[in-house]
Amino acid sequence: MVYAGNILYDKTLLESDKKFIIFGAGICGRKILMYLEWNGVKDNVICFCDSYIKSKKDIAGIPVLSVIDVCEQYPNLDYLIGGKYEREMYDILRKRAISKIHLLML
Repeated sequence: MVYAGNILYDKTLLESDKKFIIFGAGICGRKILMYLEWNGVKDNVICFCDSYIKSKKDIAGIPVLSVIDVCEQYPNLDYLIGGKYEREMYDILRKRAISKIHLLML
């Protein structure tokens, strides 16, 4: 894990060259995206990933993909998680050998 704490204090999120995956396409994932947008780094988000994708979709022009596919394709990027399912998200990412995880309190 890279960081656990309030999204407002995770300074590594604002580094201009860092690329992210937001885990979760619900309310909390959208809040994370909103924070990144407010700080001028929305374009650093590669995609959202989610465990329950029923159809192809996107959020604010950013694709939402299967967590399995994303972890295979982007194992070295920073993953942003938060919300009531954060423990499950964390466990899924760790099982897929993802180590750059930011657990964010929103």
